[in-house]
Amino acid sequence: MLICTNMEDLREQTHTRHYELYRRCKLEEMGFTDVGPENKPVSLQETYEAKRHEFHGERQRKEEEMKQMFVQRVKEKEAILKEAERELQAKFEHLRRLHQDKRMKLDEKRKLLEEEIIAFSKKKASSEIFHNQSFLATGSNLRKDKDRKNSNFFCKTEVPEYRRSSSQANFIEKINLIYSSCNLNVCMCVCVFGELKKNVLLLHRY
Repeated sequence: MLICTNMEDLREQTHTRHYELYRRCKLEEMGFTDVGPENKPVSLQETYEAKRHEFHGERQRKEEEMKQMFVQRVKEKEAILKEAERELQAKFEHLRRLHQDKRMKLDEKRKLLEEEIIAFSKKKASSEIFHNQSFLATGSNLRKDKDRKNSNFFCKTEVPEYRRSSSQANFIEKINLIYSSCNLNVCMCVCVFGELKKNVLLLHRY
């Protein structure tokens, strides 16, 4: 009965007093007041404009801080990248120097190897020439030794014409007496030269 009788009064009190009090408290928390610093009445529009300018200034300040922070981070990142680039450049220079040193060493080894090959080729050629010369000299010496041995065993001479009239046995005996001092034995044979027959003495060393 009480609620039914006073319902309209309760609704009106809620809207006109409680809601208004709640709205005013919230606006005061947000900075909207009905009076200024000197207790002068301030309209809501003026308060809104003041808050809008304040918010705009705060936003610009935040944007400036964010820009400065972004620029600072970019600079830090650039410094890190430059440091990494310097390290890579130093590493590249180090590897390039190592490569040049290895290449110079390989070139020196190649030159030494080429010189050794040339020296070996010269030695080989001179050795072959010396070997051929020694072979030819050995062959000529062997030929001379063979000829000398043959000359030591046999020597032939043609019998003079005036000896043919004497007895063959007496003639050989006389020749043996002549060549006995040289340790030579004498034998006679007949050699045919074309259509001519000649008596030839063969001397044999003993």
